Amino acid sequence: MKFDNIEEAKKAYLKGHEIVKKASKHGDVKTNNRVIKNQVTPAFEYLKEHNALKVLIESLEQDDDIDLKQSIAVAFLPYYEEIAINALENIIKKDIPNSFTAKMVLKQWKKGLY
Repeated sequence: MKFDNIEEAKKAYLKGHEIVKKASKHGDVKTNNRVIKNQVTPAFEYLKEHNALKVLIESLEQDDDIDLKQSIAVAFLPYYEEIAINALENIIKKDIPNSFTAKMVLKQWKKGLY
């Protein structure tokens, strides 16, 4: 997928996440994998290459979608570790199904295994 600008890549990342979330809920692994490969990952790489990953911070801080927050936080770990860890710790505090995954990701990250 090609992008003309940062805003376009951001929109593609966020829209791709919505599609992946729906596909996952319905067990549509084929769509899930295709969208991650062809939309989410290229959008993230475009933002990374243009030093624009921070455009996703607004979604990380303000969006109500916990799955989106967790996805961004995990992707941010190698680039914005403090921001990512804070986001994951906030998910853990909510004591929701995502809390377990966030806790395991942090545990593995701190051990250097992630």
